[in-house]
Amino acid sequence: MQLIWTLTIDRSVDLTAAIPHGDNGTGLVPDWQGNIWFATGDGRVGIVDGTDTVGTLQLPAVEHVANSISSSTSGVAVATTHALYQLSIADGAPEIDWRAPYDRGSSRKPGQLSWGTGSTPTYFGPATGADYLTIVDNADDQVELQVYRASTGELVCSQPVLTTGGPGSENSPIGFGNSVFVASTYGYPYPRVPADAGPAVPATAPFTGGMTRVDLGGSGCHTVWDNEVRSAAVPRLSTADGNLYTVTRQVLPLSSAATSVLDGYEYTVIDPITGSVLATQQLLGSVVNDTLQTSGLITSRGEYLQGTLSGLIRVRTL
Repeated sequence: MQLIWTLTIDRSVDLTAAIPHGDNGTGLVPDWQGNIWFATGDGRVGIVDGTDTVGTLQLPAVEHVANSISSSTSGVAVATTHALYQLSIADGAPEIDWRAPYDRGSSRKPGQLSWGTGSTPTYFGPATGADYLTIVDNADDQVELQVYRASTGELVCSQPVLTTGGPGSENSPIGFGNSVFVASTYGYPYPRVPADAGPAVPATAPFTGGMTRVDLGGSGCHTVWDNEVRSAAVPRLSTADGNLYTVTRQVLPLSSAATSVLDGYEYTVIDPITGSVLATQQLLGSVVNDTLQTSGLITSRGEYLQGTLSGLIRVRTL
C-alpha cells in the first residue's frame, strides 16, 4: 500500500490586529518554550503563546527588519537595519534584553537586499551552542564579523572578513563550536530587489565570491582562511561529516563579464579546515538553476536539497 502524504492546518492565529496595515512579516521562529515569534518589515516584534494570545513590541521607527530571526536557549535575536537585538518575554510581550548598534555603512551595496546587515543572526558556541551571537556588518570599505556574548550583549570581538570576495554578505553566517564561516554575496546579480531597498552604491559590481573562516580564541577572533569559492547559495555545514556544502556559480569561458545568464552551477563540497574544494558535481541548465543565495537543506539520509529559480534540486552521494 502506497503511503500518501498530505499537509493540513493544525492551528491558525489571526495577526490582523497585531500587524499594522501595509506592514508584512519577514521572520517567524518558535522558541524553546513553544511560543511563536514573528518580526515585520517595519520593525514590530511579536509572540503568540500557547493560548493564541498575541503580544508585540515596536522597535524604533527608523529601524526595519529585512532578514529572518533566530531563537536559542538564550533568547530570540532580531537584526534590524541599524542594530542587533536579543529579546525575551515579559508580561506576555517581547522585551529587549540588549541592543548593539553596528556599522551599517552609507548605503546598500550591490549583492544585498537592504541597507544594513544581510545576516540572519547566528547563535553558536562550544558550551551551550548559544554562547555567542554573530552578524556581519555593512561597513563601507571592509565588512567585519561582529561577535557578541549572548548573555550580556558584550562585543567579544570584531574581525575583518571577505577581504578578497568583496565587502558584503546577504547570508547568515554558519556558527559551530568556536568557528564561524561567512560567504560573500557582493555584486550578486539578483533579478530584482525589494521595492523599498533603495539604490545600491555602486549600482553594480562584479560577483567575485569568496568565503572566510574565523575562529574565536583566548585573545579574540582570528581569520583561519579566505578562499575564492563563488557560492551562489547559503552554505551549510554537515555535523555528520564535518564538510561545508553549497552550490557555486561558474564563470562562463571566454566571457569578459563577471556573470551571465548562461553561467553554469555546481554542487560543491568544501573542506572546513583549509577552505579548499573537495568535490564538485555539475548541475544541469544555466539561469534556471540560479540558487539566488537561498539556503539548501541536508537531510538525515545525507541528501542535499536546494531550491532554484525554477524548482528543486536533490543531490545524493552514491
